[in-house]
Amino acid sequence: MIKLGEKLRVSGASGKEYFFEKYFIHRAFKPHFEAEKGIYLFLKKKNNGKYDPIYAGQTDQLHECINRRDKGNCVVKCRPNRVCILDEPLETMRKNVLEDILANEKYEFSCNTLIEESISI
Repeated sequence: MIKLGEKLRVSGASGKEYFFEKYFIHRAFKPHFEAEKGIYLFLKKKNNGKYDPIYAGQTDQLHECINRRDKGNCVVKCRPNRVCILDEPLETMRKNVLEDILANEKYEFSCNTLIEESISI
């Protein structure tokens, strides 16, 4: 993955804004990012410069989680070309931030909905 210069601003339902480091996903580059624990977003940047939200999650093992990308194969099928990371070492804070972002009706993380439905069956 290649780190991109600008940050992505994401708003939670609470109105709070979060600033994520952006990385370009490419198979030829091994992922390298400073954070170990945090919130991550898989996105697909479209030709018009806007993003399709695919999946949002939190983990204490970013390298493993992001490299795996087997979230029911939904993430892989959507072919994300960006992963955005917010460094957050505290699990309670990660969960609160993720909940705030997912509660924002402005974003529809398509794979989060599919994965939640498959888990509850």
